[in-house]
Amino acid sequence: MNKINDFFVKDNYFKIAANEYKKFRNTLEWDENYKWDVLSELNKKMSLKEINAENIVEKIKILQKYNPNQGPLVHWTELDNLLKIAEKNPNDVLTFLNILLDEKIPLADRIENARNILKEEYKCNFGISLFAYVLASFDMQKYPVYKNNVFNDFLEILGKKWDKKEGLGKKYEKYIEVCNNISDFLKDTDTIINPNVMDGQDFIYTITQYKSLKYQIASSLFKIGYEKWYINSEHSQNPLKIYNEIEEQKIRLLNREEFIDFFYNFVKNGGKIQSGGSRIAPKFKEFIENNYDHFRDHVMEVFSNEFDVITWFNKGNNFKNFGKGSRSIYLHEVFPEKYLIWNNKTKRGLELLGLLPKRKHGTSDGEYYLQILEVERELEKLDEKYDLYVIDAMMHFIVELLPKIEEIENIYVDIIRTSCKNNGIGLSIEDWEEIITDANITKDEDFEILRLVYENEDHEITASEIAKKLNKPHHGVINLEVSRFSKRIVQKMGITPPPYKKGEGINWWNVPFMGDDKKTRYFPWIMRPELVKAFENIIVHSPSKPSITMLYGNCHESLKFDPNNEIIPNLYFEDEKHLIGQIITAINSGKHIILIGPPGTGKSKLAKGICESMRHEDNYLMVTACSDWSTFDTIGGYMPNKENRLEFDKGIFLSCFQNKDGLPANKWLILDEINRSDIDKAFGALFSALTGDRIQISQFIKGERIEVIGDPKDDDKVLPHRFFIHPDWRIIATMNTFDKASLYEMSYAFMRRFAFINVGIPEDIPKAVKELFSIWDIQTNDEDTVNKVASLWAAINKYRRIGPAIINDIAKCVSAGGSYGSSLAMYVLPQFEGLMQEDQISFINELKTSGLIKGKEYEELQKLASDFFGFKIGKFDHDENK
Repeated sequence: MNKINDFFVKDNYFKIAANEYKKFRNTLEWDENYKWDVLSELNKKMSLKEINAENIVEKIKILQKYNPNQGPLVHWTELDNLLKIAEKNPNDVLTFLNILLDEKIPLADRIENARNILKEEYKCNFGISLFAYVLASFDMQKYPVYKNNVFNDFLEILGKKWDKKEGLGKKYEKYIEVCNNISDFLKDTDTIINPNVMDGQDFIYTITQYKSLKYQIASSLFKIGYEKWYINSEHSQNPLKIYNEIEEQKIRLLNREEFIDFFYNFVKNGGKIQSGGSRIAPKFKEFIENNYDHFRDHVMEVFSNEFDVITWFNKGNNFKNFGKGSRSIYLHEVFPEKYLIWNNKTKRGLELLGLLPKRKHGTSDGEYYLQILEVERELEKLDEKYDLYVIDAMMHFIVELLPKIEEIENIYVDIIRTSCKNNGIGLSIEDWEEIITDANITKDEDFEILRLVYENEDHEITASEIAKKLNKPHHGVINLEVSRFSKRIVQKMGITPPPYKKGEGINWWNVPFMGDDKKTRYFPWIMRPELVKAFENIIVHSPSKPSITMLYGNCHESLKFDPNNEIIPNLYFEDEKHLIGQIITAINSGKHIILIGPPGTGKSKLAKGICESMRHEDNYLMVTACSDWSTFDTIGGYMPNKENRLEFDKGIFLSCFQNKDGLPANKWLILDEINRSDIDKAFGALFSALTGDRIQISQFIKGERIEVIGDPKDDDKVLPHRFFIHPDWRIIATMNTFDKASLYEMSYAFMRRFAFINVGIPEDIPKAVKELFSIWDIQTNDEDTVNKVASLWAAINKYRRIGPAIINDIAKCVSAGGSYGSSLAMYVLPQFEGLMQEDQISFINELKTSGLIKGKEYEELQKLASDFFGFKIGKFDHDENK
């Protein structure tokens, strides 16, 4: 016992716990501030002097109101019962409070007396949590909130157990004393500045209930004990390279006699790592002498480029007395960072930790060696200083101490196991989210079991308790269901299930749950921390599979957008306020939008501005419509995956409704130039879904026909084959006025879901140009330039109306030294495609007549226009000013 306590001292525990607690309070995981907030508010509202028989009911309702729904400070039934008594006989509850808050009487007596008043009359057996909550609501500086399981867990750390004969009052009194002592300790260790009794309460709660912190403390304690042992062990005397003569060149230069002597001594000394070699060494030497060439080739093989560890390890069975231990030590000495030491200590250490991989029938020594190596790689992660040699020493440490585990106080039972297990089976929070939402893995009955474990206190429950809650005849039914669930997880995720502690068989329940080493009649399952977090991310107290409400909120409440949103960055519109008003009104009334107007009016930028303002920058998708679109592009179709198997690949629309993890998404869609596509062909069955129907399409996901749900209900279950169109989802489309005839290609079923909003060009062109030059940051002091650009824009609009973007191109081209003729040819003539020839000619001639284009610029424009439109240059007026 004394030897063990040399490595595990209680002082170390509290010092480490205080240090880890201090760091933990600065993480996002710590979430206890709400207690201070709740009690601070209650302390302002609760005063015994102000409470009377007339307002006692309202005061109890205040206690109910401030008791959090999640992380309650007292169970809701306790306050509900107290309220019912107050409503029936307010004077009795007033007496109850007067007794409880009479500080002239010892606290334990106050609690027992107040409890007995209501217990005898109303048969209400109130617990300590209620008394603590009521007391703390009046004075949080003196009275901490209380949970029985938390204090019991802390007493277990101290190696103590509360005597129930002492009564509830005495227990809460003791609890306050402990909280005050811890508060002093936190002050002495500089953990918290000016701590109070609530800080003591928080320390107790956090180190016992936050599993990640518990494991961090356990890991730190384990490392302290182990490293203290390691310093004084034989292992530390020869770190890493024990037999440093094992180098390729040295072995090659040994003659026959030297070679045999070297490996004889290597086995005899156990590589200076393991014992027992002296007994087998003589026989081994005899064997080498008779098989010298064969054995020499074997040990030199590790230095070749073709070396394969599995094949080499298995061939070692042919060399008598050169066993797994000697082979692995030899490998480790050649490649200390790559291969582990495998001997009986390794097996026994991993067995005691419950980490020894189950060896399946037919698994070779080489294959099993690599499986054990994978486990030890996880153990290396306990500390950056640890390597495979240090982990081998750890196995010796564990084998020496763990058989005496029952002699160690309760606090240390979990320390070694949980720290070495690294609290996981290789599945992340994201992995568990994938598992929970995959209907082929997590069936409804599995989800119900997970929900019961999650909702139980500390996410801990027994199979018998689950059976009782689900009205099952026996816990064996639950065991069977969990086993099937676990096997589906193992098959899908490719993990190795945890074995029994003796290394035989598989604890199937231990895939989603961890065990508990409490020596109780019933064995509780504890939900794995990563699974707890995944469950919280998806549902939080759900009665069934994740529903659309849990992910979206109330599906019947469409979002209302603020008219003051900034949605028109770096754009100019003559009546901006009216345009924004139309957009906001249309969206808030449930309409999709088509922005229609001449080219260059900023429709695409406006569409992006709407989405970035009303959603988020990464919460919309922008695509340009295409004439060859089909339902494969918009809805999706089958594509080969990495395994060359066909699986459904989501198209543009379905990608808006479901993310890569198969969970609902609400990503708005910008369809630029929507009229370029054959709408009926491309959108197909989605018409009905856009009008609020539920449809099925012909493709399948994981064996289930795909559903597109246009009217999601609050209780709709989230499944991989379901795509929900949230009421708040919108399409923002754009269309050029030139192509407005294409509107008639859209079916009425599609069009009636849209509001068509005109994005026109300014009527006051000169004013617009001045504003736009400022927006575009075009520096010019030449008023003539501004006037000329405005006149050109007005002239162009007589033939074909264009937006500011094209004028921006012309202005920048001229500002950079280009000519008006060439800029008109580059940016304006393509817009005149499709005009009658006489209009095209008339426009060029008008530029000359008005004097906007002269001389060489006019000649250049004439030539470019004749080439572009394909008619003779003689059709233009001659430039008389040439």
